[in-house]
Amino acid sequence: MAETDTHQNLSPLITESADGSSSLLPATQQFGRRGFLNKAGLALAGGCLAGLPGLAEGASFAPSNPFEGEYHRFLQRLRLRRISVDEIISAHHRQRGGVSNTVPPKSMWRDIVPVLKVADRAAREMRCEITGVLSVYRSPAYNARCPGAARNSMHTRNIAIDLRFSIPPSRAAAELRRLRNRGLFTGGIGRYGSFVHIDTRRQNVDW
Repeated sequence: MAETDTHQNLSPLITESADGSSSLLPATQQFGRRGFLNKAGLALAGGCLAGLPGLAEGASFAPSNPFEGEYHRFLQRLRLRRISVDEIISAHHRQRGGVSNTVPPKSMWRDIVPVLKVADRAAREMRCEITGVLSVYRSPAYNARCPGAARNSMHTRNIAIDLRFSIPPSRAAAELRRLRNRGLFTGGIGRYGSFVHIDTRRQNVDW
């Protein structure tokens, strides 16, 4: 995974910020790994996505603990229009190698706001739907059990999301790069066989 030890940055086009800042650093870097990663597909996406169902259609959210319910309410206050909060929470209900994932610590909750705003805005701009939330926060222990996952994955920082759109991943990634070039955000865009990765690190990277 093309992930480095960087921090999240906010777009000037996003009105709600995590910390009230900030300016952008547009410096796109092409890694030239697209062919390899397209072949690897889901396997290299942290090895934690294949065969993992989301919230069943028509199902209602039932928090596994009060802390999770509080996080759910926090996300609802963002008023996302194209991303289901229930599916965001459901994406944290994964287990691999006997290690269960969790929702992020409360100190990291606001870190996810920029990338959720980016994804929500992008879906509206692309006039498409978000059909699946595959991965958001990963605890370090859970991330370590994901084959191919970077040790310092942006998912462990709660600044990344893996999504399926109702348009092909190649088109979604191209549209996301166009929106990024317009200044919507600074961060990473990864294209895989059936989904797209978005993160809000401090530099532009593509794979």
